Amino acid sequence: MIALAHREADLFEIARGSAATTFDCTLAVWRDNSEAGRVELVKKYVQSLPGLSTPKVVATQSAVPGFLQMLGLAGGDPFYAVIAEKMAVLTTKA
Repeated sequence: MIALAHREADLFEIARGSAATTFDCTLAVWRDNSEAGRVELVKKYVQSLPGLSTPKVVATQSAVPGFLQMLGLAGGDPFYAVIAEKMAVLTTKA
């Protein structure tokens, strides 16, 4: 998420395919997406960065349905992670 915070404009372009890169628009794209949509945005962002492996997604949903959580039944927080590794740079000797 640190890299994401530094490159909101890039995330917006990936999400919308637009050249408009204002901070407010970026927040709107994030806010208006579902949790699954946000995971996909981060995954696309990570895929756009050179030198990283194919991202893997880890998602753990709450075991309690949302309507029961709204009634006050604790269900635990969902967990989402997009993980990629920095790939080694190959060099060739001449």
